Amino acid sequence: MTGAHAAMPARRYDPTESGDNAMDRDLIRARVAHHESGHAIIAKAVGLRVTRVRIRRSDGFVSLGEADTDNYDADQADAELRFFYAGMFADARFLIEQGYSRSRSLSLARTVARRHDLKQIRSITAWMKKHHNKRLNTRRAERDAERLVNRHWNDITRMAASHC
Repeated sequence: MTGAHAAMPARRYDPTESGDNAMDRDLIRARVAHHESGHAIIAKAVGLRVTRVRIRRSDGFVSLGEADTDNYDADQADAELRFFYAGMFADARFLIEQGYSRSRSLSLARTVARRHDLKQIRSITAWMKKHHNKRLNTRRAERDAERLVNRHWNDITRMAASHC
């Protein structure tokens, strides 16, 4: 695979909407900051090289260094899976701390992750199957990513606070 890039799309939830999607601008910015900080902190924790972090008011991204496709193996792919899942779990944990239920938090976080992060996960798993005939355990990677986010939560919140 070549340099992975996790992004959170702009205008995840319009703060002018009514009902469940109504979130104020500060909450949206904090969600973006936690989501992207989750990617960045967990990337380092699993041995990936972060080359750029950009967190703006309503979107952001984290870029990784280029991967050596000749030596790209299941361990590298597994690390990237955890990287992509981490943003979703950091977003969900932040929402839980804001008073959302766990199920609602995960639902909102998955909705955002579906736009980019989960597509990247599908791409990585398809690439590994095609080039190495190896099926990756995405459920294990997802569980590991959630545990890593919980273990590194203080670092994630510190980084997010510096961007809010």
